[in-house]
Amino acid sequence: MPTLPTSSTLTPPLHRWLAGVVRVISWGLLVAGLLLGLAWAGLHFWIVPRIDDFRPALERLARQSLGVPMHIGGLSAQSTGWVPSFELRDIALLDSQGRPALSLPKVVVAISLRSVLRLRLDQLVLDAPELDVRLNADGRGQVAGLDWAPTSQGDSAAADWLFSQREVIIRGGRLRWTREAALSPGPSESNHLAPAPVTTTLSLQQVDLVLRNSARHHDVRVDATPPEGWGERFVLMGRFRRGLLSTHPGRWADWSGQAYAYFPQVDVAQLHPHVPKAMASGLRLDAGQGPVRLWSDIDKGQWRGGLADVNLTGLTAQLDPQRPALVFEQFSGRLGGKVHAQGFELFTRELAFVDAQGLSWPGGNLTLDYTHAQGRQPAKGRLQADKLDLLTLREMVLRLPMAPGLHERLQAQNMAGQVNHLLWRWQGDWQQPTHYEAQATVNNLRWRHHATSPEALDWPGVQGAELSVKLTQAGGRMDLRMDTGGMVFLPGVLATPEVPVRSLQGFAQWEKKDGPHGTRWHVPKWQLKLANAD
Repeated sequence: MPTLPTSSTLTPPLHRWLAGVVRVISWGLLVAGLLLGLAWAGLHFWIVPRIDDFRPALERLARQSLGVPMHIGGLSAQSTGWVPSFELRDIALLDSQGRPALSLPKVVVAISLRSVLRLRLDQLVLDAPELDVRLNADGRGQVAGLDWAPTSQGDSAAADWLFSQREVIIRGGRLRWTREAALSPGPSESNHLAPAPVTTTLSLQQVDLVLRNSARHHDVRVDATPPEGWGERFVLMGRFRRGLLSTHPGRWADWSGQAYAYFPQVDVAQLHPHVPKAMASGLRLDAGQGPVRLWSDIDKGQWRGGLADVNLTGLTAQLDPQRPALVFEQFSGRLGGKVHAQGFELFTRELAFVDAQGLSWPGGNLTLDYTHAQGRQPAKGRLQADKLDLLTLREMVLRLPMAPGLHERLQAQNMAGQVNHLLWRWQGDWQQPTHYEAQATVNNLRWRHHATSPEALDWPGVQGAELSVKLTQAGGRMDLRMDTGGMVFLPGVLATPEVPVRSLQGFAQWEKKDGPHGTRWHVPKWQLKLANAD
């Protein structure tokens, strides 16, 4: 009788191979653990007590990395866990003449196993550093007298290193920020001599900074105390992200996000030189004090829009050097703007002010959206507003830069009242649009036209009227209503042009007619009901 096979004869070769792999892995883990233990013991019991002996090697390594000499006054380490922390004292970066360009009394460096594997720092803490930062007119930056120059692609090795660290903290620092602005040569200046740049300097005390970086995100907060007379301690914050294909953490052109600033009390004349040019183009602030909040939207390193919440007293703003400055006793509300490739948008929310002459703006809202002409597509725009005081608006507009002749025409209009609602859309040149649509309602309207020359005619006017207007380039409709206390002005018709009325109701419709003799306006419907004391 044949014998049956045992289980041992049925063991496949795969099982023996897996058993060998398990033994190899086990021995590998054991050896790795022993090596890690020896490395940890060597780090804590041999390197840490003798860390100061490595100071010359660190100075040489820093010089090779930064390109400038570095002096380290003292170096110590503390075993606080698996990986020690390091403290560097009296660090000095030297310029080309061997003079200290940056002094750091104390720097604490913390690392972890994860940061070591990524060749980064877990935390970098700088106590009471003194830093001089300069932005030259040619766009080059200097930190502590040392060039912080990006490459032609906008990269900077120093910036990449800084924004690769997990956390950077500055406590009680001092910062001197200098910004140079190049001037365009005037017509009388030589073509060979460029004008000296205008320099603005800001010295900040008790600067506290927290910078946190991850793979694609960067969060920063700065608290600082400005010079005396500049304002109170303020806060700057920013949250930014980079695209998935970005390989340089310090390349500003890859950053998008939002920046925020809060000034509890600030002199805007001091703040204005440090506001981005895109936000303050053509505007000069000479005076004004109060709280200010600013938001800025950044898209791939470019300013794309922002908001400003203000509550200022004694504000003086200059829009046109050829015209008087705008002076306000009180100015509050929200102002904002956006810019894009096709155009821009400006708006106000609950904007209220009282000017030096006592004119009061009630707190209206305004939105202006404009799109530039694109090829065969004409320019177009939209203006929407509410709660506009006509008298104040007239006085303000007379102080703004406008096309020739508009100021003279506006000065001939005596107007007052409140525009409850205004909507104006147009295509083409805003002064002579090819297509337009407008709607407006006005309460307590007073309007009277004064002839600018003896040959010119005086137009009829009203006082205390309720007006509603709708019009397009093809025609429109106007509704007018007046109650007791209203008045109609009829110059050249009656000996006494002012006619008081008890009630008035009327409307008129008009149309544009194109005929063989040219364009004319036709009024197919109109109605007027008037009652006065006579």
